[in-house]
Amino acid sequence: MVERTSFEQHLIDMVRQMPAEALLELVKGQLGVVGAATARQVRPSRRASRNGHALTDTAVLEVVAAGQGLSLGEVAAAVGAEKAPTRRALRRLMDRGAVHMAGERRFARYATTAAGAKAASRRARRG
Repeated sequence: MVERTSFEQHLIDMVRQMPAEALLELVKGQLGVVGAATARQVRPSRRASRNGHALTDTAVLEVVAAGQGLSLGEVAAAVGAEKAPTRRALRRLMDRGAVHMAGERRFARYATTAAGAKAASRRARRG
């Protein structure tokens, strides 16, 4: 049996809990598959948005885990989302203990460990 870190197991559990549609969209996004354009863009309902948190949270967690302490803008750009939904995803991940933040305002940095976030915030202050 393959030994996994707690972070790897957490990711596996998150993916297993994702709705099939969200998982399919994540895979399509990673493969660069673009859906057919439609004449009218349909905005998802609020309920659909709430249920789609797993997709956003998973994408944000993957970006933060791959980085060396990232700002909100860097995370948002990497996942291709606006800052507001990215901020909400980061807060949910912080509430679960999966992501840590250090620093304030323009020096705030996010990482999967408190020490990593703190070091990144210090680097940002130095310029």
